[in-house]
Amino acid sequence: MKYLKKSLVIAALASAALSLQAQTITITSPWELKSQDPTVGGYAFTRMGITETLVSINKSGGLKPQLATEWSVSDDKKVWTFVLRNKVTFSDGEALTAEAVIHSLEVAKEKPGPLKGVPILSMKSQNNSVIFTLEKPYTLLPAALGHHTTMILSPKAYDKDGDVNKVIGTGPFNVKEFTPPQRLSIVKKDDYWGEKASIGEIEYIAASRSVTRALMAESKPSIIAYSLDAASISRLKHNPKLDVMSIMLPRVITIKVNHKHPFMQDVNVRQAMSQAINRNGIAASLLRSPEIKTTQLLPPSLSQWHNTDLEPFQYNADNAKALLEKAGFTFNDEGYAEKDGKVFEITMRTYSDRPELPLIANAIQDQFKKIGIKMDISIGSYTEVPGGHQDGTLDVALMSRNYATVQSPLNNIASDFGRGGADWGAMNWENEAVAQALDALKLDNTDEAADANRALVTRAIQEELPVIPVIWYKQSVVVSKNLKGVSLDPFDTTYRLNEIELVK
Repeated sequence: MKYLKKSLVIAALASAALSLQAQTITITSPWELKSQDPTVGGYAFTRMGITETLVSINKSGGLKPQLATEWSVSDDKKVWTFVLRNKVTFSDGEALTAEAVIHSLEVAKEKPGPLKGVPILSMKSQNNSVIFTLEKPYTLLPAALGHHTTMILSPKAYDKDGDVNKVIGTGPFNVKEFTPPQRLSIVKKDDYWGEKASIGEIEYIAASRSVTRALMAESKPSIIAYSLDAASISRLKHNPKLDVMSIMLPRVITIKVNHKHPFMQDVNVRQAMSQAINRNGIAASLLRSPEIKTTQLLPPSLSQWHNTDLEPFQYNADNAKALLEKAGFTFNDEGYAEKDGKVFEITMRTYSDRPELPLIANAIQDQFKKIGIKMDISIGSYTEVPGGHQDGTLDVALMSRNYATVQSPLNNIASDFGRGGADWGAMNWENEAVAQALDALKLDNTDEAADANRALVTRAIQEELPVIPVIWYKQSVVVSKNLKGVSLDPFDTTYRLNEIELVK
């Protein structure tokens, strides 16, 4: 009898273990878990549903309430009131309060992120609301409060210096184990205020190589694999256990240009570089998605910023060489462009976190060679792009830039092309008319002048090429067929894990 009872206990434990395993899914992507600091690695915690912000983005691209249920602004547009959601708790059991919100935002506004650029005079609590008083109108405050750097954490998450020592959020999942830079495991939160998760446990694995993620997709029973190369996607489409989902993102692959380079400060040279790029060939032949070739910086999905009056980019290698000659170049016996006794030679920095970037860099290298530009390629960490911007050593970089990390692309456009440029934007390029138009849009992006200001900005980017757009971005994701409810966020801010179910 004792033996039978013992056997039943063992069987029950084994059944429970199998049940737990069945309720575990895997997310894999190339993006390493850099830090618990919201300004460095915060995107991972919002995507995984561990932390939340006051405002979020709905599936149509508009703003929606999250930890704030509603917000309003005074007639002079300088005082904003955000009403907090009731009965919300952090993962440590503490209640969400206005004081806790203000503490997180006070830390956030002193660090890199959209909130740093908001002219905030003060934040104060009143009843269950947070009141922001601004130095001047700033229409993008709600959008800025949807960025991952403004995630709201428990006061206990911070040390005395304001650094995060533990991620304690309000989302539908809690952190079980955080092992940077590769692994994060989370478990569902039973007392979550919103739609509760049905998956008991989820693991995130950062795998830098696309082939590794493809192998994981083939071997793991329940997986969502992000950012695979075109060849792997083509192969996995034939796997009966997997589906491939795709969505256009407001992300653009561009060439960042150092405008202080003695050759590239001439707009004729930048136009030559742009016309040397066979965007259709890269999109259709290399990436097998002809619809993603750029005609201008931003895609039609960002309708306010897609200027239909602009002439699309053209591929014309002969005209590109003529533009180099107009800029004072001649061509030596090897076919390379020369000026003042120096060959036009540059190094392009890029990174393999996004597997298409090295492939595109090689294609551009061949296309530049045809017009006489000698380009070497340096593949390293993505941090070498902002690093090269900051220390001035960058020639050009092939990079992926998300222009809508918040609901409005204006924040990133203003950062990239306003005065001073930005790590992921223009380098040593300034246009005062553009800067003034962006300043006006920050004050009011809905008045009659807003359309004219956006048109001015988009035309200047198209003609002066502070960055050179190459392709728009299509996110392709491989998903196990036993996962129901998977959907892709066009703003790339969340994996929507609490909407997913496991089916037999």
